[in-house]
Amino acid sequence: MKAELAKLDRETIPPIGMLPISVPGTVDAWAELHEKFGKLKLSDDLAPAIRYAEEGFPVTDLIAYYWSLGPRIYRGSPAHFSKRTRSTAKAHPCERRHLQESGAGENP
Repeated sequence: MKAELAKLDRETIPPIGMLPISVPGTVDAWAELHEKFGKLKLSDDLAPAIRYAEEGFPVTDLIAYYWSLGPRIYRGSPAHFSKRTRSTAKAHPCERRHLQESGAGENP
């Protein structure tokens, strides 16, 4: 961990950004738990989460507002939001895909 932080010219995990919201080893733990206890294929277990990530899901206006702040807050951070991130959180899934593909809703 210290070597990774050194690459960022840091000695500690920063208070904001992608690093403090991710727990090292989480995905590996999921894989180990699935191997030990899983009865379905991992792809079947992850299918609903993948569908939500691709198609979107409805959120409240407050959550949509906070999500719209993310790209501006974390711009320049390691693993920052990609250019594809749009403030289309309130859009119906079909509308969201159209907005993302067309570039509408781009955050300034």
